[in-house]
Order: sequence, then structure tokens, then C-alpha cells
Amino acid sequence: MSSQREGIVLKIMTGVQSGVDVRLVDGDYTLGSGPDDDVQFYDVSLKPGHAKLRVAGGKVEIAGANGELRTAAGLHLAENGDFTALEPLDVVSAGTTRFATGPATANWASITDDAGVGPAEARRTPAAPRAQSITSRRLSLGLSAAAAALVLAAGLWFLVPSAGSGLVAAATDARRPVERVRDAVAQFPFGKRLAVTEEVDGTVFVGGYVGEPVERRAIVGAVRDADEAARVRLVVLSSARSEIANLLSERFKTLSFALDDKGAVTLNGVLLDPKQAEAAVGLVRDGVAGLSSVASAIRTAPTLLADVQSLAERSRIRPLVIFRLDGNLIEASGVLPVEKIDPWVGFLQAYSTQFADLIPLRSLVSLQNADGTIGKPGEVPGDRALVIGKAGERPGETPVDVARLANGSFDLGDVFVNQKADAAAHADQRNAAAETAEAGTTSPAIDLGGMVERLIDGGSTPVLGSALAVPAVASSLRLVDGKPAPRIVGHTTWTPTPTAETAAAAPKPDPAGENARRVGDLIRRWTENRLPADAAGREIGNALETLSAEGRGPLVERYAALQADGERRGGNDNCWAGSRITVAQLRSVVFWLDVLSVNENLTLASLDGKIRGQVLEAALNPDRVASCAARTKGEPLDSRYLAEVKRNPGFVNFITRDLKPYALDIAGADLTADRYVQTRAGDKLREGAAPDRNSRIASVGDLGLAIENDGKLSAVIFGPSVNWVIR
Repeated sequence: MSSQREGIVLKIMTGVQSGVDVRLVDGDYTLGSGPDDDVQFYDVSLKPGHAKLRVAGGKVEIAGANGELRTAAGLHLAENGDFTALEPLDVVSAGTTRFATGPATANWASITDDAGVGPAEARRTPAAPRAQSITSRRLSLGLSAAAAALVLAAGLWFLVPSAGSGLVAAATDARRPVERVRDAVAQFPFGKRLAVTEEVDGTVFVGGYVGEPVERRAIVGAVRDADEAARVRLVVLSSARSEIANLLSERFKTLSFALDDKGAVTLNGVLLDPKQAEAAVGLVRDGVAGLSSVASAIRTAPTLLADVQSLAERSRIRPLVIFRLDGNLIEASGVLPVEKIDPWVGFLQAYSTQFADLIPLRSLVSLQNADGTIGKPGEVPGDRALVIGKAGERPGETPVDVARLANGSFDLGDVFVNQKADAAAHADQRNAAAETAEAGTTSPAIDLGGMVERLIDGGSTPVLGSALAVPAVASSLRLVDGKPAPRIVGHTTWTPTPTAETAAAAPKPDPAGENARRVGDLIRRWTENRLPADAAGREIGNALETLSAEGRGPLVERYAALQADGERRGGNDNCWAGSRITVAQLRSVVFWLDVLSVNENLTLASLDGKIRGQVLEAALNPDRVASCAARTKGEPLDSRYLAEVKRNPGFVNFITRDLKPYALDIAGADLTADRYVQTRAGDKLREGAAPDRNSRIASVGDLGLAIENDGKLSAVIFGPSVNWVIR
């Protein structure tokens, strides 16, 4: 009733009308910038009839009319919406204007900068003598009535026991308002996140963040029942999320955001211009009321440059290559010696997958000749640049063919601006397989994707082999002289048998034995210090040094002495049902698995197709590999990988780190006789099953799945998300 007697005041807090107070009596009002509006604001961002206000019995309700409104409590009032109760002193934003409503005697200092300025109270004239006497008589009568009521209550206390208990209950209900409000808020699960405070003047405030409007209404109702004078200032997170999304959708569509339960916003995404990133933060901070903080995790051109420089450090091309920003792209310049070709190519491959979609790279990097010069004698370098990613097509810019980098079929002109591409080299490589088949005197050769294949020295006996090989790819180091690497072929001969009658008598290729012999040849070359002196030779040499130091006995006996015994014991038998590994192939497969285990620069992607599949199958089935090894004679199987993965099953992720990712949501796996995995959708997938149209499960292993996907191998490792595994 006090609010009704005092009247409601509307106080304008911003603009040229800041500090203006408008007294409102019960009734309906229109607010806006029009001449016919009841409360007219000088704000061009407001429409005529922008909002509606209703005052009745000391309560205020507000609704959007021709425009939208927002309140500091987190409410968003749409155009032509319904009336919503407005809390006293809840600041309303309409356009660029902010105003609040409340009783004249409210604590206006809590929402204004000047604690001494509030709505002007009605100036009362001194009461006339008659009026003063009437007031005195009323006060005297009131005191007499209060004394009589007190005497009556005391009599009831002694005469009626139940009345005494009722007075005790009344005393209990008369707890401090802040305690009643705390209890009212605590009854809701989401009320634990809210703060209930009491000001020095006794005013109780409830503040914080709730998830939905229904939660806010529940809190407001409970607080009203506990203490009608309490102030509720709650921000509705769902409304705040909608406002943030609307703001970003207008100017910053590439950004996303996260809003936590404490009202803290973090902006994510890519904006190359740092000023635009700052503008996005300011837009959210100023446009959405009630947020506790607005932080930026936006990746800008300077932050991306720092990430690229870190990648260059890991690739070991700094400080020979310098990176700088040129507008909205990164420019690389420098001169690299021959031994830095592989690190530079690795950097370009990593950039194409990690950063090319975010910011383009313009390369001005040149290759230094062995004598320290740059380019060919008498040649003047042209205005040429190599570009990775989407960049403006300037004269002389050449896009880098990332696919050729990935498969190793690049020329020096593809990665250095002072070199020219040699089309003849690519043609020679493409025709290598056909020419070898026409000769009919050699078996196909293995391709180890560049790094391992560079171990071959000229046309000498190959050290590596595979039954299903593809044409050899030119080594990056062998491209320095502008000539393609010699084709790598084996020396074991076999004669094609075109007719069925002679098929039984024809010699058959022996890929298992050939692979074992070539592994032995590689180990012997290392023992005799006859490995090439290039980067790949050093990598393989380091790996063999590590394996030799950690194992028992010579490497040849540990990995390559199985062939004869394997053939006697049925070497063509599979290690287990459905396996692509035979007993005779086992140690040569484990050899490559151990080499990959001790070297960071050699991965499964370095191996040829068939041997890659065998090594992946062995990596996923350490228990089966150990059982298969028990079927052989000779030296016990001494494997670095098997020993490590027994202690740490997660080591398999190191072996499979460069395989193409494949997403499959596995709930559990059964590794008994009938092996299968079960997805969270309830599907049971066995070996040979197709999770989708382009993929097939090649193996259900002890540690995960091997999947053939579009002709490439992928691995899905059983991680913590797999709920059950039956062994």
C-alpha cells in the first residue's frame, strides 16, 4: 500500500534527458519518440509507440509494442508481446535509452552513479494547526488501541495454551527477511548458484544466473512470498544466448561462443583482423546486459603467425626461413640448403592440413646449390611465388599441389621458387611400372613412400620388398640433380603362365621369403656401414642402432633367420584365421613394427600398401602375434613393440598416428572366437562388415579396428569411451 500512496516514478538514466523523473499514477502509458506518446524520449533509435507500460496498485508491467526491449534481469521483450511484470529498479534498455521504475522512496542510489540523487519526493506543505491536532488525536487513538491489543494477547497467553503456541509460530515467521529469502531460494536445485545479500538499509537482493525463464519465474514467486520488498536481479542464460547469437549473426557469422553458468562468455573462431576481433568482443559486452565477462579466444593473423612459427621450429627450418604477415596472409622467405628439403616439404604438408583453410601462405623460399649459389648460372630469378590456401591471384603466384606433396611425386619446382618443375621426371615415374612388367625378368618392387625407399643405392640389389608394390617415387634428395631416382626392382625372376595347363608347373613368386631376405639384406648393409648417407639412411640407421642396443643377439638372427624353418613348419599358413600374416612373414613384419616404434620420422604411411596392412594388423593384435611366434623355432621373438605395448597399450596410438582418421562410435567389443564390435546404435560389426558405403572392417584386433576406407587404411583404437571389452 505504501507504493500506491507514494506513486511510481519512471527515471531516465541516459541521454539528454538523463535524471528526468516522471511520476506515474495507475493507468496505461505508451513510451516512444512520437509526439503522441505519453512518455516521450529524445532518442532517434526509438520508434513511436515503442513500448507499453501499465501501472496498477503499485505494480508495473511492461510490454514491447512497435519495438523491442531488454532488461538488466535478462528478459527480452519482443515486439507486440504480452505484458510482463517489471521488478522495482530493474533497468530497461530501449534503443540507446535506459530507464527504471520504482517507488519514490526506493534505494535509487543502487542503480545510479550519484548515491545522493534520487527521484524528487513530493514536497509537502506544513500541516495546518487543525490538521496537526487531528493527526495528534489519531496517533493517540492508535497507541491506545495497540496497548489494548497487547493486554488482550497477554491474557490469551495465560488463558488459552493453543494461543501461546500460535504466538510462538508467529515469532518464528518473523525471522530476518534475508533468512526467509535464502530459505525460499534454496528450495530449488538451481537456487544454489544464486546470491542472496542484504544491504545496510535492510534491502534484500537476489542475483545470479538461471537457465530458463521458467526458473526465473519460480525464484521471483518464492521471493515474493518470503519478502515482498526483496529485489530480484536474475539473468536468463537462454535469453542471453539468443541475444549473443543474434548479434554475432549480423556482423561476425564465422564466430562461435560459449556461455557458462556464471555468465562468462568466450568467443571462438577466426578473424584475421585483430581490430575486428576487438569489435566483436565490444559488441557482445555492450549489447547484452548482465554478462559477468566477455573473453576472446579468437584466432587472428598475429596468433596464427605465432602458431606457424612454432610449427617451423618443430620442422627445424628456423631461422633459415623467416615468416611475416603481409595483410591477411603469411609470407615465408629464405634460402635452404639441400639437406633441408625434407623438413621444408614436411612443413608444407603440415601447413596444408592445419592452416591453409585459415590463412594462406605465400612462399618465396629458394634452394641453395651445393656450391652455395642460388639458381642456375646466368639465370635471373623471376617474380614467382608459391601459394598454399586461398589467396589473391597475383601475377607469378603458383598454387602448390598438396596432393603431389603427400604422395612424394613432387619436383623441386613445386616447393622452391628458383626451381622449375620437370614434367619428364613425372612421366618417367608414371611409366615405371609398365616398363618393369614388360621386361618380364623381375618381380615388382616395394614403395616405402619416399623415406625408406631412398635407402636403395642406385640400381643395386634392393633391401626391401613387397608382393604388391607400386612404382617407386623419386626421393626429394635425388631430385637435386634434376633427374628421377632409378626404378627399384628386385632380382628374383618368375615366368608368367598364360595357360591353365601349365599353371601347376610354373614357378610361383615367394613374397614372404623375398621380404625376409630383403630385410636381412638391409640389416647386413647396416652392419657393413653401407647405408646411404642421406637423411633416410640416418633415420633407418638410428632405428637399427636402438633395436640392436635394446635386444638380445644379432638383428639378423632376431628378424631374418626364420625363412627356412618357417617353410618347413608350414610357412604359408596364416598366423590366425583370417589373418593376412603368415608364419614365414611374421618376423619381417615385426621388424618393420619395431623400426616404427623407435623412430618418430618413419610411420605407417612410409610403408607400401600390403606391408602397411600387415604391420597395422600386427600392431592391433600383440597377443595373437606372440601366439604365432610360439609356433616357430629358433630364437625367441624379441620385439621392442610387443614389450612396450604390454606395459602401455596406448602405445599403439604412436604407431597409427599418421593414418587417416575414421569416426566410429563403439560401445563394446567381443574378442572371443566370434570377434565383433557393437556400436552405440546396437549394430554388431564383424570382420568384413561395412560401417558405411565406402569402408570395410579389415580386422578386429586386440587393441582396435583396422578399417579400409576409400582404398586407405584407418585405425579405430579402443579408448576410454568403449564401455566393455570381452577377451
